[in-house]
Amino acid sequence: MKSDINSNPASERLSEVIGYSGLSVNAFAKAIGLKRGENLYQIKRGNNGISTKLAKRINRVFPRFPVAWLIFGEGVFEGERPTLCADHPYESSIRIIPFYLSLDSLKVNPKEPHHFIHLSTELCRNARYATLMTEGDSVKIETVFLLCDKSPGEPKDNLGAYRICGTITYYR
Repeated sequence: MKSDINSNPASERLSEVIGYSGLSVNAFAKAIGLKRGENLYQIKRGNNGISTKLAKRINRVFPRFPVAWLIFGEGVFEGERPTLCADHPYESSIRIIPFYLSLDSLKVNPKEPHHFIHLSTELCRNARYATLMTEGDSVKIETVFLLCDKSPGEPKDNLGAYRICGTITYYR
């Protein structure tokens, strides 16, 4: 994909990235490490451009979007394109999974993940979300539960609309 500055202003490029993420502007800001989304709103209004620092933050979380394209609208997307699993569950060998600090935060605000984790398809297969849970009272064992949506006929339980489709355990 190649574009020039006149046909693809910063506001449109930023809107494309935020749309790709499936997040609100404020959630996107948090996902890339900003405290709030005011700078992003200014860019979307056409008042500011995309700085090098902001482009690098975006590229770190969404490597599909090259820094040069984010800043200038120039460049070609090359190589593998990671996919945000919540929107495209089966398209890539590298997945970007929205990560939540708890199951409750996923249930209450599914469009507001804490951050994202990058995993290979082999690790996450059908996973669309990831949430952290600690083993009992121990702070030494943490498990990331990979979750997918339940089928319409699956019984309800404390996971709500989700079911566990994998785990990643970390021992400190």
